[in-house]
Amino acid sequence: MRLLLCLAEHAGQVVSIDQLLEEVWSGVIVTPDSVYQAVASLRRVLGDDRRNPTYIATVPRLGYRMVAAVAPCADDPTISADRLLGPPTASDHGGTELDSHRVPDVAPPRRKIGLAGIAAAALLVSVVAYLIIANLNHARFEVSGRFRSASLAPRPEKSIAVLPFIDLTEEMQQQYFADGMTEELIAALTKIPSLRVPARTSSFYFKGKQATIREIADALGVAYVLEGSVRKSKDTLRITAQLIRSDTGYHVWSKTYDRPVDNILMVQNDIAAEVTTSLQASLDDIRGATPPAENTPAYAAYFQARAMGRGAETGATMAQQQAIVDYLHQSIGLDPGYAPAWAELARALVHQSDSQFVLAENIRDEAQSAAGTALRLDPNLPAAHLAMGIVEQYLGWDWMGAEREYRRVMELEPGFADVYWFLGTVKMSEGNLEEARTLILRSISLDPLDARNYGWIGFLDYSLGRFSEAKNNYRKAQELSPTAHLAGPISEVQLAEGQFTASLETIQRETDDSARTSGLALVHFALGQKEDADRELTSLKSRHANDSAFRIAELHAYRGEIDQAFEWLDRAALQRDSSCMYVKIDPLLKNIRADARYHAFLNRMKLTH
Repeated sequence: MRLLLCLAEHAGQVVSIDQLLEEVWSGVIVTPDSVYQAVASLRRVLGDDRRNPTYIATVPRLGYRMVAAVAPCADDPTISADRLLGPPTASDHGGTELDSHRVPDVAPPRRKIGLAGIAAAALLVSVVAYLIIANLNHARFEVSGRFRSASLAPRPEKSIAVLPFIDLTEEMQQQYFADGMTEELIAALTKIPSLRVPARTSSFYFKGKQATIREIADALGVAYVLEGSVRKSKDTLRITAQLIRSDTGYHVWSKTYDRPVDNILMVQNDIAAEVTTSLQASLDDIRGATPPAENTPAYAAYFQARAMGRGAETGATMAQQQAIVDYLHQSIGLDPGYAPAWAELARALVHQSDSQFVLAENIRDEAQSAAGTALRLDPNLPAAHLAMGIVEQYLGWDWMGAEREYRRVMELEPGFADVYWFLGTVKMSEGNLEEARTLILRSISLDPLDARNYGWIGFLDYSLGRFSEAKNNYRKAQELSPTAHLAGPISEVQLAEGQFTASLETIQRETDDSARTSGLALVHFALGQKEDADRELTSLKSRHANDSAFRIAELHAYRGEIDQAFEWLDRAALQRDSSCMYVKIDPLLKNIRADARYHAFLNRMKLTH
């Protein structure tokens, strides 16, 4: 509030960092980072865009300027107390209905800030606070609902969540490095057996969200939170980190690291050492970690690939996935001895194949070679063993080989959340559903906000006939990842329950073309509307034969068209469709399991043991 008033009182003028420190933080010893973070927080509250500001503009190397029009509130009848405190109207937001899950723009259309004394300013803050609290109430609902198992679990003293570091550079061009710093810290701290560290997906879930430290800690079940920022100035990178105790909000410590741009790659180890010392944890387990690449451009390219890869997990275009592979090739070209980049390349290639963007046979050798190179460079790198397991599972259907690699990861890094659900999918393929469920629940305990885990649990419950639990878990996954396409699986479970009308209504809300078309083909057939079902199935074949062969096989099996089902299963296997791995447990395939060709297909999938 003091920052907002200071900028408003000097509206149109450039206010320097020193002036802000003197006027806003008078009598308090703080660094310029306090200004940077306060401005970033204020922009988030106001919904301002630093690249195209309507409130606060950054003047490079000089300071900040209030660019919004400033006038006494009494002179502007559009900013009355009744209007500010009353319910928002459609006219305030371009004539459209408000999304109840989004914090609306709190500024009036004319972008004026009143200065009729502290009372008027406090009124603005009260409105902003009301909107933030409304959003945080939604977050509290998440904590008490979706995240109940995490928030109510015993909270060990030696537990910490690493929040995504904030990029405070002028053009926000270092976000990939800030994200990479966060990931490296999580990886380093995860190696300490006595320290509980929620995995990357759960930490990044809160990126850009309005939530307090206490609420984040409650959701993740941790005693401490580490947050920080990255700011680049010429040839120097300043990294600020602070460790906060979640129940009191007290800062255990904070530290700023200034490093030359070409000598910044060990900073995460410095921060990890400080954290573990504060928590009285042993450093022995992180001293053997793979050192960062000495070539800064190589490391930057690796971080770029990792940052893009997070988007690929929820669906990426062919161009985006190819860009990830290109960044990794660039990183390896600059530093061929950096094992993590080789491991990441193997995973990226498998992802391309699994998305049906490239044929498996065209990338199998390169993926195998990349994973093998990572292991040769660092035989004890968990990511290298995980990559090799993924290659063997998805490109070789070598279940025993994949399990061997995954269990080696567990030995090297018991807190590596992803490996538990990867091994869980192996057990699902083999038909060991309860063991698979136990493994994925272990992944949830380490990464409670990863939507994929709840999707897998939903599929397991559906396969086991636990329909109510399946729907609950699918919906939990949908809440955690609103862009995920889960209307189809929910509709399928409703169909299995005999809720035909509800199933049809659900699948009609699906936005993904392939999922919607295949779901409609299924539900229409169940409703006895064969003409409609045939039309949807024909449409699916004409547009998605190359990426939905297994789904087409499921539809024919459900319809009792056994020959066509095996024809499309063969196509799916040739395409290396990863859904083939679940042929033993898929409820829609029950009509083909008495056929001799089914057992031949299991043998082809190496699933007969």
